[in-house]
Amino acid sequence: MNWTNGQTPAWPAEIEISFSIDVDLPSRLEPQACGLPLGLPSRASIGAKTHSVSSCRKGSYKDEGSIYWEDRRLSMTRTLYANGCSFTAGAELEHEDPRLLGSMIPADRFNPDSAVRKYRRAMAWPSQLGSLIGAEKVINEARSGGSNARTVRLTTNFVGQYLADGGRPGNLLVCVGFTALSRHERFNLRKGAPGADQDAGWELLKPDLSKWKHHGASRASVAANRAYYVDIYSELQAAIIFVQHVLLLQSLLGGLGIPHYFHDALAINDRPLAHWKDTLKNTTQLLRPESHRSVHRFGKHVEFAADQSFEFWLTQSGLKVAPGGHPLSTGHDGWARLIYADMTTIGILR
Repeated sequence: MNWTNGQTPAWPAEIEISFSIDVDLPSRLEPQACGLPLGLPSRASIGAKTHSVSSCRKGSYKDEGSIYWEDRRLSMTRTLYANGCSFTAGAELEHEDPRLLGSMIPADRFNPDSAVRKYRRAMAWPSQLGSLIGAEKVINEARSGGSNARTVRLTTNFVGQYLADGGRPGNLLVCVGFTALSRHERFNLRKGAPGADQDAGWELLKPDLSKWKHHGASRASVAANRAYYVDIYSELQAAIIFVQHVLLLQSLLGGLGIPHYFHDALAINDRPLAHWKDTLKNTTQLLRPESHRSVHRFGKHVEFAADQSFEFWLTQSGLKVAPGGHPLSTGHDGWARLIYADMTTIGILR
């Protein structure tokens, strides 16, 4: 049967078709392929990957000229769930709206119902990605200063509730922007009790937490944070936990049949992961390169590739950033298009 001039052949109204295709695809698309300005510098090439795009999937040709696939398709993603740190939460996006910035008070940063927080959620990359894939609902639980421990805790909690409420695994897409591996969290019973609010009682632990950059922490919390990094913190331990966090989410979501895609929000993890890669190599081999932008296969080994983070891409793009270095809406839109192209190329979205 010939396909000419882009016309759909006049097939019978209802026939079954099945096929299998194996193709070699580039590991990532360049900015131009994602609808970004041609002037954006492209990032370093990692090489090619071989992806098996299907294994005899079956569908039915309908009169209206569309094929209904029995497996996951782009239009089946009804809910997009995202989590991460400030690069996912949309920190500082209010700086592109002078009126919103001028009316902002410090408490707005911590109030999820404030106009500032609503604007951030509306303009951050998860919302932009949701528009690209046609999601009916976008849930962004990222928090500025948040840790990977918080991300994993809230993501697993959300997935469990989603399935308990009758949600279909194939209708959910989980996207995570992993943050600095040096961050952590602790639960303070004096601050709250476990309940519906997943952040109540939980306090951030991060190296640069201070009375000037405190993310809402009290003086006592800042003191506890200082003690943690002086007496308890170990970079090796943090690196091991980081790889375990990625592996945990990959294994959980993959086992449940939930589409997912991860990336590194910050470039800061490149050095410790490279420094400890020999110690981490056995656990790293268990990671699946196709669902994490920074994880690649080099010969027989799986490793974290440097320079694949949102922060690195933003720096190379030359796009304007907020005073604190966070992306503005053009950066969020560009990143959403880039990871959308990644997921389409790899086959997470088809």
